[in-house]
Amino acid sequence: MNYTVIDFETAGPQRDTPCELGICVVREGAIIETKSWLIKPSCYPNFGSMNIAVHGIRPADVADKQEFNELWSEIYTYLEDEILVAHNTSFDISVLIKTLSLYELDIPNNNYLCTLQLAKKIWPNRSGYKLNQLCGDIGHTFNHHKAEEDCIAASKLLNFIVNECGLSSLSELDDYCGLGLRSISNFGQRISRSSNRKSGTKISAEFVGQDATNKLNGARILISGVFSRYSRLDIKSLIEINGGVNVSSISGKTDFIVAGDSMGPAKKEKAEKLGVRMITEDEFAGMLG
Repeated sequence: MNYTVIDFETAGPQRDTPCELGICVVREGAIIETKSWLIKPSCYPNFGSMNIAVHGIRPADVADKQEFNELWSEIYTYLEDEILVAHNTSFDISVLIKTLSLYELDIPNNNYLCTLQLAKKIWPNRSGYKLNQLCGDIGHTFNHHKAEEDCIAASKLLNFIVNECGLSSLSELDDYCGLGLRSISNFGQRISRSSNRKSGTKISAEFVGQDATNKLNGARILISGVFSRYSRLDIKSLIEINGGVNVSSISGKTDFIVAGDSMGPAKKEKAEKLGVRMITEDEFAGMLG
């Protein structure tokens, strides 16, 4: 199982005020990297007393830290094309979306999974579902509301649930308990299996109504990195409108990659190993004429 856990702490009640972000990268069920960033929130130096009581982060702790938009290119290298996991995605994914919107940054369309909702499905009769309560029952203790530690705890919880259910991948959860992966583009919507679109790509408003072509002739295309000419949604829209297929991971069936800045080194190495061609966004635009 491959996924990345995220956990935000906020300076105030507004969702666009992150003051800490933690991540935990999991490959084949094992943690390979953890990291956290203290963040100067947009509301600095105003912190809510209740928020400080929860996580202990004060204005002085972030006085010399960067704002979220200044950190985003680094953070994004960890999140790009990852399945995102959080304990209460209604909070953490909302913080991500609201903060990216605040800074007018593109919102990635990752799939995500909520361990809080998953625990409620698997153990419906519990009296409490806080992360520290659940992890205490599986023998993992940690310093709650420290973002990096929360991420590690959520990964331990998810792995425990998947193993207890006898599953081998996150994609099996939907059939097992009716709670599977959801996409950020559908965040906040109630999704049924019958309502899923054949294509997961949301079309950018700029291209709605544009005549479809077959210039890409069914090519399977991955986009990776940060772009300057187009947004990621624009590129995905152009791929779909022009007869291509957006894919979320590199394989031998990938025809090419539209590569922007900050493309992860592991992804580059895999593309080179498989002989998958990488092109710039300008070269991609040239293909479409």
